[in-house]
Amino acid sequence: MKKSLATAARSFYGGYLYPAVNAAIVLIGHVTGLEYYFNVLNILLFTASLFFCESFRHGIIFLVTFTYQVTPQHSPGVPSFTDYYFVGWRLVVVILLVLIFAAGMLFWLIKNRIFRRINFRDTPAMLPLIILCAAFLLNGLFSRSFVWQSALLGFLEAGTYFSLFFHGITDGDMRDMRRYLPYVTSLIAGVILFEMLNLYLTSDDIIIDGSINKVGMILGWGIWTTVGVCLAVLIPMLFYGAAESERTSSAVYYFVMATLTAFGCLMTMSRNALLFGALTYGASFIAVCVTGKRKKLFRILLAAGAVILAAGCAVFREKIYELFSDYFKYGISDNGRFDIWSYCMERFRESPVFGAGFFGLDPDPPVYPFPRFAHNTAVQMLCACGILGAGAYIFYRATSFIPFFRKPDLFRTLLFMSVMSLLLSSLLDIFMFSIQPIVYYTVCLAVAWRDYAGGAKFSVNPFATEVCKAKAE
Repeated sequence: MKKSLATAARSFYGGYLYPAVNAAIVLIGHVTGLEYYFNVLNILLFTASLFFCESFRHGIIFLVTFTYQVTPQHSPGVPSFTDYYFVGWRLVVVILLVLIFAAGMLFWLIKNRIFRRINFRDTPAMLPLIILCAAFLLNGLFSRSFVWQSALLGFLEAGTYFSLFFHGITDGDMRDMRRYLPYVTSLIAGVILFEMLNLYLTSDDIIIDGSINKVGMILGWGIWTTVGVCLAVLIPMLFYGAAESERTSSAVYYFVMATLTAFGCLMTMSRNALLFGALTYGASFIAVCVTGKRKKLFRILLAAGAVILAAGCAVFREKIYELFSDYFKYGISDNGRFDIWSYCMERFRESPVFGAGFFGLDPDPPVYPFPRFAHNTAVQMLCACGILGAGAYIFYRATSFIPFFRKPDLFRTLLFMSVMSLLLSSLLDIFMFSIQPIVYYTVCLAVAWRDYAGGAKFSVNPFATEVCKAKAE
């Protein structure tokens, strides 16, 4: 009986059913506003897997969508700033869930000897990662504006990149990863798109006087910019699924999902998402036109799509202008970014070695868990972590490109496009210092390293959210 239970659990978590169940739990909880209760089910279901599964592939969907449960009415941040999750009996439950999850993770780490795999020999880019995390931890050292919150945030940033929990991709994972990752990506996209659809159908603040109100695009776990980038990074893997699926029905499904995801970027009303979502969609489209199993079909679709889009814009130009007037209103204005960058450089010059700290942009003592950011990765690293931090990031970034440029193929090329979508978007926003966008980015980076190695048995970057499939008996 015990063996049958273990076998059934590994089959469930290691297959294609668990990701769908996880996505459904997240979506239903968010749409109904009962996310707190569904979150309990979500965490317990995932924690149970840690006692059966040798690998962590099934963790992709859980980690990426975990925050997507948060609703606007219960959000501890924008727009409600409530303590809904952290008062009374709910706080007790939260503490219990954290303890249960921590116990499950510790059991998984020890059982699978994950800590033994964390070394320079078996971990690509280990040195640049350690140097980057050290720069995060030392942010603002000796600066007059240094506060304890800067040290805490530096620790959290280092923990986000240096994730020791996910050192366990197996050879079996990589044999199936080119089919599994597009599938999971489509579920992630579906969760976000349905949450957006629900917002458009139920909110009174999203469409005002015939125009989409950007400020109304708030899902609770993120505002318009965050939602937009979380969609944009998904597009390349959806195109890979469309290009390489064996069945025509699957190819159609992935192509439709890629197109809907790009449309979702437009509907977030984020200029960043519009720009880089469109670039990512276009680049991915061109890539599958050049290579892949269906390149001739995609060439036809690209030409037909361009004609249809141009005709639609010409015929409905007035309606489009009215509906998306916010885009035309703000245009290419910097929206205050130039002033922020200028102030960041002033703070950098005051503390050039270790920077002014992550809270260096706040003129007053911080009252909010997260500081003002520079909305540019390079400027932020200079301001917060100084020359040492900027140099550490450059070193880290250069090594992270290795699996994409050596022996490239369509799979890793599209993974690279997903990574670049986030990196380019972060030149105008704070995404490299946020949690939600970073998780999927680390998944792509981890899978790229493993794929580059040709399925060799070694552990990949500790900053990557390594993903592993349950080992079949």
